[in-house]
Amino acid sequence: MAKKTIAFVTYILLHGGAERVLTTLANHLCKKYNVIIITLKDHPSFYPLHPEIQHLHCNLSAESSSSGLNRIREYFNTLQTLKQLIRDNKVDLVVSFMTVVNIFSILAAKQSKLPCIISERNNPVANPPTRFWKILRNLTYRFCSLLIVQTKANGKFYKAFTPAEKVHIVPNPLSKELAAKRIVPRPEKKEIKNILSVGRLDKNKSQDLLIKAFSRVENQGWKVIIVGEGDEEANYRNLAKELAIETQIELVGSQQKIWDFYNHADIFAFTSKSEGFPNALIEALYFGVPSVSTDCPHGPSELIAHGENGFLIPVGSQNKLEYYLEKMMKSEELRTSLSEKALASSKAYEADEIMNIWETHITELLSDR
Repeated sequence: MAKKTIAFVTYILLHGGAERVLTTLANHLCKKYNVIIITLKDHPSFYPLHPEIQHLHCNLSAESSSSGLNRIREYFNTLQTLKQLIRDNKVDLVVSFMTVVNIFSILAAKQSKLPCIISERNNPVANPPTRFWKILRNLTYRFCSLLIVQTKANGKFYKAFTPAEKVHIVPNPLSKELAAKRIVPRPEKKEIKNILSVGRLDKNKSQDLLIKAFSRVENQGWKVIIVGEGDEEANYRNLAKELAIETQIELVGSQQKIWDFYNHADIFAFTSKSEGFPNALIEALYFGVPSVSTDCPHGPSELIAHGENGFLIPVGSQNKLEYYLEKMMKSEELRTSLSEKALASSKAYEADEIMNIWETHITELLSDR
């Protein structure tokens, strides 16, 4: 029997949590299905794709600076292109990521009489769409086949305008490629230890909180490594200089070999004000890195049991961050205990575990075709 074809649809394949999840799913499912990836914008994938996966694009060019009429015209053309790509590739199921793309995908799938799974990755309260897209979201989401969210709080939000039976909670899977690079037991201790932070350099991720906290604890023999890019990079470099710790703060940009940083981190600090699902935090726990995280909406409290496999602090609390950083920095025994429990608690997020949940949903939808 011929393989069914699944089309994953997203805006662009840059270095982000949603993109990593999508490529992990696509690489896994291409063993059983024909898989194509359709992006609205043309850009090479940051993450590796299986050679059998075809990457197509809709050539969207409208930017926020375009006039309203031009943008609407461009969006209409994008929808037509998406429908044509779906038809040309004989797609059986559409799987879409992120709000704007979800709306396009629902409309294209509905007109093509196809099932459509949509997936929301952001915190909808902290990062709402514009009024235009919010109205369209609230009108169209009821027509999806399934809506996948990562946390209970996000599920509750979407059930307000999406039939409850369509909303399912499925955590993000760890990348198999990333998980395969984990070193257990962890590498031997080094002379200079490090506190790792991974994420976009922006005000929501709040890495400045970590830099300030680090400057106020006993930090001899320690440094901070921040992986990521963003608008706040210059501000963070200036802040480190102002606090006279610039030699101990390393901003290393985006890194494809992120496993090297997780494997050699002694502590992981997660300082976000809000999250859809904290991918970097679950990755750090999986690598057994002793972690402290803000108890932000949503996700960290579903991953960390305070005092067991990590520590939770109030959002924006520099004092609490200093306290738990110093507590872990001073005790190798505590770090070892947290590491062991983090390794155990994060097993449920391995790709095969999460893939089984996705495959169950996909099989049910495709069985009707």
